[in-house]
Amino acid sequence: MDVKEDTTIRELKAMVAGITRQSVEDMQLAFEEKVLSDDNKMVDYNLNQVTSRATHPAVIYLTFKRKLEFVAC
Repeated sequence: MDVKEDTTIRELKAMVAGITRQSVEDMQLAFEEKVLSDDNKMVDYNLNQVTSRATHPAVIYLTFKRKLEFVAC
Protein backbone atom coordinates (compact mmCIF):
# COMPACT_ATOMS: atom_id res chain seq x y z
CA MET A 1 0.00 0.00 0.00
CA ASP A 2 1.43 3.39 -0.93
CA VAL A 3 0.72 6.14 1.60
CA LYS A 4 2.15 9.61 2.11
CA GLU A 5 4.10 10.56 5.20
CA ASP A 6 1.42 13.06 6.27
CA THR A 7 -1.25 10.30 6.32
CA THR A 8 -2.68 9.75 9.78
CA ILE A 9 -2.85 6.29 11.25
CA ARG A 10 -6.65 6.54 11.31
CA GLU A 11 -6.61 7.30 7.55
CA LEU A 12 -4.38 4.29 6.98
CA LYS A 13 -6.78 2.13 9.00
CA ALA A 14 -9.65 3.42 6.84
CA MET A 15 -7.76 2.29 3.72
CA VAL A 16 -7.22 -1.13 5.26
CA ALA A 17 -10.89 -1.28 6.32
CA GLY A 18 -11.89 -0.86 2.68
CA ILE A 19 -9.93 -4.00 1.85
CA THR A 20 -10.62 -6.16 4.90
CA ARG A 21 -14.22 -5.05 5.55
CA GLN A 22 -13.31 -4.80 9.25
CA SER A 23 -14.12 -1.85 11.49
CA VAL A 24 -11.39 0.75 12.04
CA GLU A 25 -12.16 0.57 15.77
CA ASP A 26 -11.33 -3.15 15.77
CA MET A 27 -7.87 -2.63 14.25
CA GLN A 28 -4.52 -2.11 15.89
CA LEU A 29 -1.41 -1.24 13.89
CA ALA A 30 2.15 -1.65 15.13
CA PHE A 31 5.58 -0.74 13.79
CA GLU A 32 8.90 -1.65 15.42
CA GLU A 33 7.11 -3.00 18.50
CA LYS A 34 5.16 0.25 19.00
CA VAL A 35 1.38 0.49 18.78
CA LEU A 36 0.51 3.29 16.37
CA SER A 37 -1.81 6.01 17.69
CA ASP A 38 -4.73 7.03 15.45
CA ASP A 39 -3.99 10.76 15.67
CA ASN A 40 -0.32 10.49 14.75
CA LYS A 41 1.00 10.63 11.21
CA MET A 42 3.25 8.17 9.42
CA VAL A 43 6.17 10.59 9.69
CA ASP A 44 5.78 10.60 13.50
CA TYR A 45 7.02 6.99 13.40
CA ASN A 46 9.83 7.78 10.94
CA LEU A 47 7.86 6.25 8.08
CA ASN A 48 8.74 8.32 5.04
CA GLN A 49 10.17 8.09 1.52
CA VAL A 50 13.72 7.76 2.81
CA THR A 51 13.07 4.95 5.29
CA SER A 52 10.44 3.08 3.27
CA ARG A 53 11.00 2.28 -0.39
CA ALA A 54 9.57 -0.16 -2.90
CA THR A 55 12.79 -2.17 -2.68
CA HIS A 56 12.79 -2.06 1.14
CA PRO A 57 9.23 -1.49 2.38
CA ALA A 58 8.30 -0.84 5.99
CA VAL A 59 6.34 -3.64 7.62
CA ILE A 60 3.37 -2.48 9.66
CA TYR A 61 1.63 -5.20 11.62
CA LEU A 62 -2.15 -5.38 11.73
CA THR A 63 -4.14 -7.10 14.44
CA PHE A 64 -7.86 -7.22 15.05
CA LYS A 65 -9.62 -7.12 18.37
CA ARG A 66 -11.25 -10.45 18.97
CA LYS A 67 -14.97 -10.35 19.49
CA LEU A 68 -16.21 -12.95 21.91
CA GLU A 69 -19.79 -14.10 21.76
CA PHE A 70 -21.32 -15.87 24.70
CA VAL A 71 -24.27 -18.16 24.30
CA ALA A 72 -26.61 -18.68 27.24
CA CYS A 73 -26.98 -22.32 28.17
